[in-house]
Formats: sequence, C-alpha cells, structure tokens
Amino acid sequence: MPRLARVLLVASVVLSLAAGLALAKRSVDYDQEADFTKYKTFTLSQENPLPNPLAEKRLQKILLEVLLEEGLEEAAEGGDLIVFSHGTTGTKKQVYVDNYGYGRWRYGWGTTTATVQEFEVGTLVIDLVDNETEQLVWRGVATETISSKPETNEKRFRRTIEKMFKKYPPKQEKK
Repeated sequence: MPRLARVLLVASVVLSLAAGLALAKRSVDYDQEADFTKYKTFTLSQENPLPNPLAEKRLQKILLEVLLEEGLEEAAEGGDLIVFSHGTTGTKKQVYVDNYGYGRWRYGWGTTTATVQEFEVGTLVIDLVDNETEQLVWRGVATETISSKPETNEKRFRRTIEKMFKKYPPKQEKK
C-alpha cells in the first residue's frame, strides 16, 4: 500500500473516532425551586419505550441500578419521582475534505478528496417528575453515536446515565 494511501486511511480512522466522540453530548437541567431532599423513592415509567425492546430492557436495568446507587429506593407504584425515558434515533452525515499538494501560488500540483460518512445517532432524554405536583424537576439529555454492537451500546448507556446523574441531587443554594 503506498505511503499516501496509508496516511489517508489512518487519518480517516482518526477522524471517524473523533466524530463519534464529538457527538457524545450531555446536558442536565433542573427546577431550582424543587426540594430534592424530599425525594426518597422513584417509579420507572413504562410509557414511551425505545423502538428496540431489548435496548429498552437494558436501559431500564441501567436506570434502576444508577438510581439505586444515588440512594433512591424503587417503588412499584407511586414513588416520589416518576422516571420517564424517551429515545430517538436518526442518521447524521459528516463530510471530511482533505487537500494535499505542494508548490507556490498557481504552480504545483495537488488533490482534494471529500469523504462523506453516515452514522446513526441516538438521543436519550430522562425526565424526573414530581409525582405529587406532576411537574418536571430534573431532565438529562444525551446524544451519542449508535453502534451495531449491543454490548457497545449498553456500555454507552451506562456511561451516559452515570455522567447525567454524577451531580444528582443538584446542589442548591440556601435561601
């Protein structure tokens, strides 16, 4: 394989990995007036499951584990918080343009190549709703690339949800 072809191959692999990492975005928001100290229990909602029942099962298992790690207790019904999860998928396109060449001004040689890469992206939204007031008190949103390997997606679910809940309950200023 010629040297230039190897360089292009390595560059495209590195750019592909970077694109996947750049898409991993997370954000968390919460009601600053909510009293998070009163929430001791939660109930996982079964509304709006993911299109893939196996992925939904993995998601629910990970959510349960993470919420238990945060010190909340599961309630079959009527928990202080109702936990809703929503997911969507879509296809994104990434365009890479490479210019190679040498020379000055108008003289010399060069090539330009453009590569279009399509990949699946998933967005996960987790809502915590106060069961008594039925008001949203916390929301986590994450966007990440989707793998064709279920094991990889499960690891991404776990990493994403753990990072979402890293600062739960939110630190609130004393009034």
